Amino acid sequence: VDSPVKAPTNAGGDDESARRKNALMKMYQDTGAAKLPSVLRHIDASQPGKIIVFAHHRSVLDGIEAYLRSQKYSYIRIDG
Repeated sequence: VDSPVKAPTNAGGDDESARRKNALMKMYQDTGAAKLPSVLRHIDASQPGKIIVFAHHRSVLDGIEAYLRSQKYSYIRIDG
């Protein structure tokens, strides 16, 4: 039967799939890190008082925490 749909093969498919998934995850993490300077500017420009910051990437939370420490801000970090 001549069909335009090709049957999946294992010849390197798993390696290629893993490589693509890893590349996608790296790009996703890089976008989080790219947003960090804007987040820090927003925190710095916030009115006096309390704010809540949510982040998906631990590296972004680490960057926010380092900034808060350097500025001697009081904060509570909850990971989970």
